[in-house]
Amino acid sequence: MATIQSVEASIKIADNWQQKGEPTWVSKCVSSALMGYLQIALTEHAIPASGIAWLASRGVAALLERHLDTLQTLAADVQAGKRPGSVIAGNYPPLVFAHFAWCLDQRELGDAFVTFARNPHVNDLNTRFWQEYARGLVAVVSGVPYHPAETGLRGEEKYWAAYLPLFEAVSNSQDPQTAVAEIERLFPIRNSDRKITDAHQIEGSAHGPVKWNFRLTGLLRRLQG
Repeated sequence: MATIQSVEASIKIADNWQQKGEPTWVSKCVSSALMGYLQIALTEHAIPASGIAWLASRGVAALLERHLDTLQTLAADVQAGKRPGSVIAGNYPPLVFAHFAWCLDQRELGDAFVTFARNPHVNDLNTRFWQEYARGLVAVVSGVPYHPAETGLRGEEKYWAAYLPLFEAVSNSQDPQTAVAEIERLFPIRNSDRKITDAHQIEGSAHGPVKWNFRLTGLLRRLQG
């Protein structure tokens, strides 16, 4: 379980790596701090408004922006052949941070994380599902029609798959309420599922339940903004 002390320690370590000119370790430490902030907001605050207000009071938007800048620096180094693609591999964290930024009404910042998640060095090393999730979110933020492709789901992906119909409805200017209702129906089921684990304790499981859904909250705030 993250504590504010552990989060602040991660930021201090990131600052030290920044001074040494090591963006790879800056990225790792800042990502850990952001996940910690989000975990605290989701597990210690009963409603979204309370958690979001607390996050805003901690200046988390600036930390998200710092992280994106570092990721983009790493991506440029990878593109130039200075670093291996593994330093930025994986689109799960940037997709989390997209929803996170939208919770804070940082629309452009969230959209930028979505774009980054489709970077080939990030996207191509993920499961087919997360590639599809990223493709759907890109359609939402860019205003182009999206229709889900069959990916084959593994484990807890069945819970995240409920977002694909929402992306489809929004990107095609259809009523999203049916898709939203399904996501809301599945949230308490996932939150009590003992067969899954949640390493960051931000999505919800029986081993680490959360009190509100940051993915749906962030996306709806973006759509309403």
